[in-house]
Order: sequence, then structure tokens, then C-alpha cells
Amino acid sequence: MNIAVVLIILAYLSDFLDGFLARKLKQETRLGLILDPLADKIWTIVMMVLLVMYRDLPIWIAVVVIFRDVAILLINTWLLKRKDLILPSDEFGKKYMVLIGLMIIGLALNITHTIWLVVGIGILAPITLYRYARRVIRIVQELPTKSPESVKSKSVPLKK
Repeated sequence: MNIAVVLIILAYLSDFLDGFLARKLKQETRLGLILDPLADKIWTIVMMVLLVMYRDLPIWIAVVVIFRDVAILLINTWLLKRKDLILPSDEFGKKYMVLIGLMIIGLALNITHTIWLVVGIGILAPITLYRYARRVIRIVQELPTKSPESVKSKSVPLKK
């Protein structure tokens, strides 16, 4: 096993341990809830590019995975900016990320049958994006909306 694979495995283990300990010790922070998924998505995008370049990952898989991650980042940015919400991954999304990690490790080690995991990821990526978008829509629809009267009462009159 080469040093790159060891570093990839250590990166996944440290990410898992960090999240596990934060939840277990009740040390989750708002900043952590923002930065951890961001770091995960950046890591995944970089790994997809490297795997296309050095391990013959089909480009369509990389495009699907990267599109999913960028879309979720954009949705999260909008949610945070407009609604002051942070929406964590659901269990399905967390399992998807475990499969991504296994796929990356399998491809880094040149394990032959990893191609089946690659195809599975290509199918699961749009499904997880759809599920995430559905959750966002449902949550946004349930938020209380401001009535025109409350908006007017909080607006500042223009000086003449």
C-alpha cells in the first residue's frame, strides 16, 4: 500500500472520528456544521478529479458526483444566507458518503471489482441530490412567512 492510500484512509478516519466525538461529547458548533460538509465536498471534488486523471474513473461519474456536491453547496449557501438554516445530511446521505470513501479507496488501491461501486455511486448521486432538495423544499415551505404588515412595521422610512 502506498503513502497516498494511507493518507486517504487517515483522512476518512479522522473525519469520522471528529464527527463522532463532536456528537458524543455534545461539542457540535454552528461553524463545524458549516465547515465539515464544505470540507467533505471539496475533498470529494478533488478526489474525483485525481481519480479521472490517474485511475481512469469514467468522467461521467466524476461529473455526476461533482454536480451533486456543487448543487448541495449552492443550496446550503442559499439556506444559510436567506433562511439562516443549516441542514445536515440525512442517514441516506451519510451512507452515500461512506460509499464514496470506499470507492475512492478501492480505486486508489486498483481493486478490480470497484467498478460496481463506481456505477452504484453514479446512480445514487442524483438520488441523494433529489432527496436533499425535497427535504429543503419541505422545510422551507413549513417556515413561517412574514406578513406584509410585519414587513412594513420593520421597514425604515426614507428621509425626504
